[in-house]
Amino acid sequence: MINRRGFMIGAGAAIAGALTDFTSKANVKTLGAIGFALLLISSLSLLWNIESAFNHIYGVKRPRAPVQRLLTYWAFLTLGPVLLSASLAVTWKIGQMQGAHGATGSSGTARCCTCSPPSPR
Repeated sequence: MINRRGFMIGAGAAIAGALTDFTSKANVKTLGAIGFALLLISSLSLLWNIESAFNHIYGVKRPRAPVQRLLTYWAFLTLGPVLLSASLAVTWKIGQMQGAHGATGSSGTARCCTCSPPSPR
């Protein structure tokens, strides 16, 4: 029997039962793999759309080959976070080194905290 919304009566209970059955059988490894695959697909799709938009804006007649696109996206997705982490680590280390050597003077030159202040000019 179908109700006025077009659903069969009892369909909600059947869907809830199917979802409960699915979630009881799912494990973290499977859900992690599915989540990673969906994240990878959505990232590649986003980059593909961005490149297509740039191709449209700049009037590119022949886009790059799909293999070349995927290799470029793979490099971007793997090297981007690595280079960002390296940049943050170097910036943090430079800040640590500046803090260890004292504050900079008004002329921009570093001076030790135990030294006398620079003479006025």
